[in-house]
Amino acid sequence: METLTTPRRAIAKDPALARSSAELVAIELKKVARKARTPRPMTTGGGGFQQRRNDRRFRHLLIVSTILLWIIPSIAGGIYYGWIAADQFITEARFTIRSGETSAGLGNLGSLSAFIDSGQARDGLIVADYVTSRPMVEELLKTHDLRAMFRPATPDLIARLGDSLPIEDLVKYWKRQVDVNVDRNSGLLSLKIRAFTPQDSLALTSSVVSISERMVNELTRRNEIDAVNETKLELGRAKSSLDASVNEMREERDRAGILDVDAAEKGFNAIITSLRLDLSRKEQRLATLSAMNAGQSPEVGVLNKEIDILKGQISDYENKIAGQTAGNPGHGPNLAAQAVGLRQAEIHVEVARKEYQKAFAEYELARITAERQRSYLLTYVEPHLAEDSLYPQRGMMSGAIFIGSFFVWALFAGLAFVVRDNMAK
Repeated sequence: METLTTPRRAIAKDPALARSSAELVAIELKKVARKARTPRPMTTGGGGFQQRRNDRRFRHLLIVSTILLWIIPSIAGGIYYGWIAADQFITEARFTIRSGETSAGLGNLGSLSAFIDSGQARDGLIVADYVTSRPMVEELLKTHDLRAMFRPATPDLIARLGDSLPIEDLVKYWKRQVDVNVDRNSGLLSLKIRAFTPQDSLALTSSVVSISERMVNELTRRNEIDAVNETKLELGRAKSSLDASVNEMREERDRAGILDVDAAEKGFNAIITSLRLDLSRKEQRLATLSAMNAGQSPEVGVLNKEIDILKGQISDYENKIAGQTAGNPGHGPNLAAQAVGLRQAEIHVEVARKEYQKAFAEYELARITAERQRSYLLTYVEPHLAEDSLYPQRGMMSGAIFIGSFFVWALFAGLAFVVRDNMAK
């Protein structure tokens, strides 16, 4: 106790010493306060708080994530695109679908019709889908060794085709190497094919255009062949109907005993006219004899009998034309009754003949249409041999990997800070 109270007594007795001690205490307090207000790094907890127990682990996590998510991908991308990635050459062709002439058979395909047409855009979509399909790959395999083309001697294992791949994997790889776009407003198609040599790229592009044109014509020709078969069947039905109508009219003529109703009517009218003229002369002669008081003359009796016969003949012919013959079992149907059946038979024949003519014209049109090429791929940008490799775009791809990996790392780091700051201490 004596040792502790001695300095206090000394300070109390010496005012200068007391002021010096107070100043030293004030300076130390200011240092402590300044140190407390100084912000500490966020990686150690920040805000002047006591460093958390897991801050060291958090710093290690940020360092490892920076290396794994940013530095390594950026370096790997730079190395790959700078030294390993193989050069690929692009051949471009641009074309559109044009039909030779408008045809009903083309409507089922989407009307491969006039230039710049809504149906033409649909035809372009059909071709675009076919270019990236398995049938296209199978057609190309008939003339090109795709596996050898896409498996060059290069260390680029990412871009080249793998070994011993089935056709399904080859189709997937083909879709990666082909870029086809369709302008939905005009139907114009743009085709780009990548290969490891300019010769392969040009050969594949030319073959794809040729195969696509053949496919379009096969589709349209299939519709036209169906149209030929349908019109041929319709022509056969029309011919059978015409034959049946002709046979019906012949049987009706045989029953009536006349070939033409109009001709028979004119003949009957001519006979009746002649008989009436003859009757008129006989009656005139009879009237002359009666006026001469020659009633007992033998000629009068002859004239009376001739007049009766002429009247009977005229009545018979009138009945044959349109008279009542139901009560006369010795006569058949009159001409008016027979004309009904003959007219109907003639109408049937005329209708069947027109149907046959129409069916024959449609058959001829379908046959001629099927015999000529209906659709064309009008290539307005011809494929040419590439002189420089446009793929891969090394600088752009390396920069994209660098920026993309940075954003991935930044996102991970931001989430890590959020999780760290919200964890219970």
